[in-house]
Amino acid sequence: MSDHNCYSIKKTINQLPVPAVGDGWNRTPITIDEHPTSYNVYSRDILSVIKHLFSRPEFKDTIAYGPQEQYADKETTSRLYNEMWTGDWWCRTQARLFPS
Repeated sequence: MSDHNCYSIKKTINQLPVPAVGDGWNRTPITIDEHPTSYNVYSRDILSVIKHLFSRPEFKDTIAYGPQEQYADKETTSRLYNEMWTGDWWCRTQARLFPS
């Protein structure tokens, strides 16, 4: 993302198209702390989104299915942490959920 401050992020968000409810999107109006203005929160069923992504053949080589250690050098002395699956958290979580 090229936005560098809160204002430009909000401006980018405001330019996004409003999802069509019934097109897989759910709309939930919410109010915050008795504020008179109601806000629409849009969401999708996360499992259907994941199933859709996993069913796309063009993503087969780009989706990470498990933890991966990456290194900046051939000697494997300088570890890289650039994606969620390259961190220690994913390794610990995978080991906790699927003990060997």
